[in-house]
Amino acid sequence: MAFPVRWDPFFTETMTLEQVYRYPGKHFDFHRAQLTLG
Repeated sequence: MAFPVRWDPFFTETMTLEQVYRYPGKHFDFHRAQLTLG
C-alpha cells in the first residue's frame, strides 16, 4: 500500500500489511516516550 511519507516518520512509501498493523503501537510508544518524566 502507498502512504504519504510526510505525515509521519514511521510511514514509508510502501508498507506491508504487517507494518500497517504494527504502526499504532510504534506511534503510541513514540508519544509515550515524549511524555514520560524521567
